[in-house]
Amino acid sequence: MLAVADRETSNILTGNGRCVGAGAGPVAIGSGGPYAQSAGARVIGKLPTWRAAEIVAAFAVDCCRLVIYTQSKNQVIRVLE
Repeated sequence: MLAVADRETSNILTGNGRCVGAGAGPVAIGSGGPYAQSAGARVIGKLPTWRAAEIVAAFAVDCCRLVIYTQSKNQVIRVLE
């Protein structure tokens, strides 16, 4: 699964390209997904001037503090232009 977003829409895509989750606001995948989504919702409202990658990095750090199974050294954030 892959989480993708732009300024208006957030999507979760499967390996074969199907969109299984679409909407506005943060999306998250994996066993810690609900923690990541709640952290993202908290951060996104406070930081409207940050770029998407900065917001993702900020709430990924928060998730690492909340969930023992999430490791900050394994986070990969890629921005497609």
